[in-house]
Amino acid sequence: MLLQEAESAARRSDAGAPWQDKDEGLREQTARLRSDLALSQQENRELQERLMVSEATVQAQAEQLKDYRDLLSESQAKAELEAEQWKDELRRLQSHSQEQGEQIHTLRKERQTSQERTNRSVCLQDF
Repeated sequence: MLLQEAESAARRSDAGAPWQDKDEGLREQTARLRSDLALSQQENRELQERLMVSEATVQAQAEQLKDYRDLLSESQAKAELEAEQWKDELRRLQSHSQEQGEQIHTLRKERQTSQERTNRSVCLQDF
């Protein structure tokens, strides 16, 4: 009878072995999956942090570009105004130069006329 009980127990333990192997395999797979999940979650957190830093950097750069664009627009407007003022000054100086040229021409004519009169007077006095 002891022998029968031993054989029966051996059969039960042999019958349970495949189930226990599957159970152990599932435990190992579950442990691996939990470990993979934890690593994936950590990687996800790190990527989220990098994304936030990148977004903040992009936002700061966008604001800086807007400031530069505004500054360039202001500079361009000032430069255009200054160029217009220089054009006006150039026109004024050209006009003034033309007036002076006309005055010089008139004065030369007057001098020439005066010189001719003086020469005639001198010539008439010599006779």
